Amino acid sequence: MVVPSFPEPSVARHEEGFVKSRDHLRLFWQRFTPPTPRATVAVLHGYCDHSGRYAGLTRALCAAGLEAALVDFRGHGQSDGRRAHVDLFGDYLDDLDAFLAQVRSASGGRPLFVAAHSQGALVAALWAVTRGRGGEGVRGFVLSSPYLRLAIAPPFYKVAAARLLDRVLPWLPMQTGLRVEVLTSDPEMQAWTAGDRLYGHVATPRWFRESQRAQAEVLRRAAEFRAPVLVLAAGADAIADPRVAEEFTARAGSADKTFQRLEGMMHEVWNEAGRDLPISRAVQWIAARAPAEA
Repeated sequence: MVVPSFPEPSVARHEEGFVKSRDHLRLFWQRFTPPTPRATVAVLHGYCDHSGRYAGLTRALCAAGLEAALVDFRGHGQSDGRRAHVDLFGDYLDDLDAFLAQVRSASGGRPLFVAAHSQGALVAALWAVTRGRGGEGVRGFVLSSPYLRLAIAPPFYKVAAARLLDRVLPWLPMQTGLRVEVLTSDPEMQAWTAGDRLYGHVATPRWFRESQRAQAEVLRRAAEFRAPVLVLAAGADAIADPRVAEEFTARAGSADKTFQRLEGMMHEVWNEAGRDLPISRAVQWIAARAPAEA
């Protein structure tokens, strides 16, 4: 398979820049706008990830007449901040608030959707139940491999070490130990990720503790999530537990909700071998809920 590239200028106009979060950190963002877009889709990346790795999804969105707007959360990609670290998980929500304000301003009030992967899906879900009035103002969410619980419980000694270090060195970079082979089975995507200087390979004790708290809150308050939602879970995910994704979907208060388990697929379904299926599923679901014309 070939590594996907972003749309050509003849297909979609590309803009990029920076927006400031609540604490004045600069966040890199970009958008691809096809002629006469009928809706805007905010694309949120995963942990250690960045917006440059969602070219396949972006191309498909633009081909369907949907504008794609992407952001790098703090500590990721081209944004400011200590790498892969967060003092409070709420800082990511501040980033999302700033990004969505920029998107709404730039798009001129077009209908808004969110397509979010892994930790981005955790951020989106937490934002919806804590700040977004259940997702009000967003036409629909697509959550890909939502990071709501680790697929395999970490060893006790690692959890204990994280708790101790969280008190004394919360920002200490620690190798995640994740291999590209657990992200995708596509050899070209594996090689691309391995050589990507913006892709991260560390985690911090504070991030680990804060993400656990965020996961618990999202599951506890899932009934408050009321927006339309499509959840795509990778059946062979070694990072995010697909069973918990299904549990969240069942608990969600949405009248329009769909869970799909993608058997045999690994964590990054939009970068996986056979990615055309989950990409088309996401785009078709959004397109069906977007206005027919701009």
